[in-house]
Amino acid sequence: MALGEACEVCKKSASKYKCPVCLIKFCCVACFKTHKSSETCVKPEPVVEQKPPVEEQPYEFETEDTVKPEKLNLLRDDPDVRKDLENSHLRKMLEELNLTRNPDVFIEQAMKEPLFEEFVTHCLQVVEDEN
Repeated sequence: MALGEACEVCKKSASKYKCPVCLIKFCCVACFKTHKSSETCVKPEPVVEQKPPVEEQPYEFETEDTVKPEKLNLLRDDPDVRKDLENSHLRKMLEELNLTRNPDVFIEQAMKEPLFEEFVTHCLQVVEDEN
């Protein structure tokens, strides 16, 4: 925070602190209490970074089970998939899957865990959707 920024509550003194909820700048406890008693203290919506779509590359050995790149791009924005990926245990499982020499065996074991099964279900719902 730059020095000399005015308190956003009293607009008189230099701000020294930020509200932990809405990040408004204030100068003292009195201004903080005034701010908290108002209805203006709301948590800002997180900024979701939009990534450009993955550039399509032709598949070397396309099969009937090959998922088209545009369908794979839909996974990135699916709210259920994103919510699932917030789970650190699931992310660790996916990292292990990516590194394993026997993915079939790993997936067979992982599918016994409801967390992984739910993630797979969400992914399949996105890529199998006919819309």
